[in-house]
Amino acid sequence: MTSEVILMNKNGLAIAADSAVTRSDSNRPPHYQRKLFSMTQPHNIAIMLHDRMQINSVPVETILNIYQSHKRKNALLFFDDYVTDFISYLGNNKNILGHQDMDKDMNWTCDALHFLMRLGQEIYQNWQDPKHNINNESIQKFMGHYLDQKIEKLNATADCNSFKDKETRQNLKKDIENLDSHYIDQILNLFPLSHKMHAKIYRLLYLMTIKNNFDMGHTVIVIAGFGSEDIFPKVPR
Repeated sequence: MTSEVILMNKNGLAIAADSAVTRSDSNRPPHYQRKLFSMTQPHNIAIMLHDRMQINSVPVETILNIYQSHKRKNALLFFDDYVTDFISYLGNNKNILGHQDMDKDMNWTCDALHFLMRLGQEIYQNWQDPKHNINNESIQKFMGHYLDQKIEKLNATADCNSFKDKETRQNLKKDIENLDSHYIDQILNLFPLSHKMHAKIYRLLYLMTIKNNFDMGHTVIVIAGFGSEDIFPKVPR
């Protein structure tokens, strides 16, 4: 869990964040993650990050450093110009987003495996057996209800425009079904799952990809500051 704060008045702003990192192999989060960044002069811009610290496997810190090198000389006139310019920079940078099909497949697979790891932790943390008896049958029963709730919620979510084509959806289903079930069991780090449970996981991954849903993995970037012509600091609303 991340805690981030922005204090702002007409004279300026200050930002603060924790440095905790959520890891699958530790109950106590280590504190070493940098989540605050500031652009050097003449840019009066501060940036906070949370959730995933990578975009398509590229560290966000690296992306920010490269972006700043492109904007080193001249400040933009208004704060909103920075927001628009940064979004445009991300969308047009092939080194970050990668337009090759192989890159897209690899990025999707990484996102899916990260999600499955988090899903296994989430299920185990929320699962409670009244008899305190940890066994395959009881945890799979709970997991089935847990997945059904997520699938039901996704079924009611609007489709993503990028995945409305029938052929694209069929290819996606094939890619998901090619994920080895034994590997899924290892990533989830629970008991070996039944074929029925694997089918639910495949269905969940499919819906998470074709729907307007960002649980598979997302990076949150908060930008605050001034443009050269701004009188007061701003934060996007």
